[in-house]
Amino acid sequence: MLRLTDKSMRKAICLLYLSLLLILSFAQTFKGSVTDDAGNPVPYAALYLRETKSGFTTDEHGYFQTQLPRGRYTCEVSSLGFTSQTFSFEMPGHDYEKNLILAERIYSLPEVSVLKGSEDPAYAVMRKAIARASYYRTQIKGFKAGTYLKGTGKGTSISALLKVSKSVRKASKEFLDKLFVLEEQQQVTFTAPDTWNSRVIAYKNSFPDELQIDMGMTTVNLYAPEIFDKISPLNKGAFSYYRFRLDGYYQETGI
Repeated sequence: MLRLTDKSMRKAICLLYLSLLLILSFAQTFKGSVTDDAGNPVPYAALYLRETKSGFTTDEHGYFQTQLPRGRYTCEVSSLGFTSQTFSFEMPGHDYEKNLILAERIYSLPEVSVLKGSEDPAYAVMRKAIARASYYRTQIKGFKAGTYLKGTGKGTSISALLKVSKSVRKASKEFLDKLFVLEEQQQVTFTAPDTWNSRVIAYKNSFPDELQIDMGMTTVNLYAPEIFDKISPLNKGAFSYYRFRLDGYYQETGI
């Protein structure tokens, strides 16, 4: 029989207390929401923490949540069509909630004039972008990211070919006007130059097994010479395949 003395009991309690303190200090939650001026959620808005050099996104309802140790952070929030926002906050040893409102970006593009017989200014821009494509293509040595895919489907009618068979027609009616959902959460790892690995973390599928629905994941490097076996706009021979036109430009944070 194992007996604990008062001394050993006190030691065990102290160790447990210290362990709880460590867990509490590293398990603080930074959470909140991102909405627009009208209160509508901004789904998949990007939040980047400068100190950790890592980021995360809001979900489809505009909510976000992550774990952070005690400290002070600077967060950059951005989403296409909205003005970016930067703020600082401190994790004081307990959960911290921040609800953000992003203002809609109003794009006022300056007029671009192209004289007859002169080259469109877009070509000068594209020459510089193409010349730097190989440089930017090799800047990322690797990264790890989480992905979330969701797809829905609903049967509305039966094809004429299936109606030929009475048994198939009867079985198919069970799927009509029913909403099916497929959700998948993965952890994706990239290692330069072109190695991709993914691991399924969570999976839910209400589609019938007979349909064999698989959304899969597509990986694209915008700086690659070819995209989906087609000449990329940043390919050195792009001018033989594309015509470019500069409609205007805008500045963000002075850049």
